[in-house]
Parts: sequence; C-alpha cells; structure tokens
Amino acid sequence: MRKMSKSRVRRPHVRRGAADLIDRLLEHTKPSFDAFFIEEPNLLFAGGGLAVDPKTGIETHGPFELDHTGRSKIRIGIVGTGNGIQKVLSYLSRCESPIHRD
Repeated sequence: MRKMSKSRVRRPHVRRGAADLIDRLLEHTKPSFDAFFIEEPNLLFAGGGLAVDPKTGIETHGPFELDHTGRSKIRIGIVGTGNGIQKVLSYLSRCESPIHRD
C-alpha cells in the first residue's frame, strides 16, 4: 500500500487525476471571501462600570441593579420530571441568600 503525504487529503470516489487537480487548485487559490472582526460590546454594570466579560464586570463593579430599583421578585417556570423540579427548587432556595462581597 502506498503511503500518502501529509499535505494530500484522501478523497474517496475521486479518480487520481481529479484528486491531483483539486489539490493543485486548492494550493494556488486565494480565499474568495472577506472576513472582519467585530469587537465584543462593553456591558454596563453598577456605578457605570464597563466590562466585556460578565463575570469580570459583576466581580469588579457589581450588578447593574445595585444602582437602580432592584426587582423584588423574579418569576420563573419549570418544566421537567418531579425529581428534576425538586432539584431546581432546592437550588433556588439556596439562591435566596444575598452574595456578600469580601
């Protein structure tokens, strides 16, 4: 069995001459699309703090709601098995305690 070079991609069901032509075309063809980078937007946190990463923003500045009238209730719906719903309710009861910054 012939050992294939690393640069050559094996293409099943393609005749050898066609595979060579495809490889040559791919080597000499420039990309036919334009690409550009869109920077991530800053998120707004307490005290007008800005950060791209939500975790960093909350840790550094606190949640946006600290400066504004916070919500007294958050309404949610749970869909799942009885066991799954109980686990979610248990988790949510633990979430009722405030998070204190050190």
